[in-house]
Amino acid sequence: MKRLVYGVLTSAIFLSNASAYAIWMEKEKKDKVNIYFGEFSEDQKERSKFLNKLKVDTFYPKDIVKDLKREENSIALTLSKDSDLILVEVSEPRLNKNTQQSIRKISYAKVGATNTEALAKFDFISVEKNSNTFKLLFDNKPLVKIKVTVVSPTKWEKNFYTNENGEFEIQTPWIGTYLLEASFEENIKGEENGKTFDKTIHVITNSINLEQGLPWKINK
Repeated sequence: MKRLVYGVLTSAIFLSNASAYAIWMEKEKKDKVNIYFGEFSEDQKERSKFLNKLKVDTFYPKDIVKDLKREENSIALTLSKDSDLILVEVSEPRLNKNTQQSIRKISYAKVGATNTEALAKFDFISVEKNSNTFKLLFDNKPLVKIKVTVVSPTKWEKNFYTNENGEFEIQTPWIGTYLLEASFEENIKGEENGKTFDKTIHVITNSINLEQGLPWKINK
């Protein structure tokens, strides 16, 4: 079974539900976006019991979200305009029993591939608008030799690695939604809501939707 190496620590519930789970967004229309939590490669979307743990209060660009509605298996957003969008969810630090380190996780869920400048601290940007070449940035600096997992609409997966410029090029042969995923560890101590942490793990998903390409069908 395919697995995504992701953890979303917005609550203790997320800690107990395997690291394959992630937050991601998909654009339904130009001004309509849905937020999901689950496992993209397995087409598994959790319901409100888990979604209600998400704060969903930090978006970039700012003030672009006009309306937010919590539904049964998604959080529906209405945007003021057609744009790339990124959600940032910061978890409280939690103790890793194996390493005895207190770890804070920050999840970034992005939709779109038009921006050529970073929207958030950790971000995928397009080298050119809507191109298949991306750059992975942290604090506007390229990240080198970082693994990026791409899951296709057919649930096919392939790993890519950023080069010395933080860039990588993907293949998108099929129609539908692709999900890019990456993570980065920041070994800096700090404090979040009165709780100290030893390091921060940043994780990001970025969905892109293609309307042209090869049709496909999964045989069940």
